[in-house]
Amino acid sequence: MNKKYFIHFTWIVTLIMLIFTGLCLVDGVSIFVPFFTYITAMILYVLPMSFIGSKEAELVCIEL
Repeated sequence: MNKKYFIHFTWIVTLIMLIFTGLCLVDGVSIFVPFFTYITAMILYVLPMSFIGSKEAELVCIEL
């Protein structure tokens, strides 16, 4: 698996979950809800998308 795709998709989920966590704190909801949602998103979205992105990536050779 290519680290580039893993880091890219992890940042997407992390930024969304930081916003979600902030909204939960303002609303008074338990902090465990965003934590378990983050873990679930990592398993269901980040890992498969990283794997698919790595498999579809091609090396590009440009000759001058």
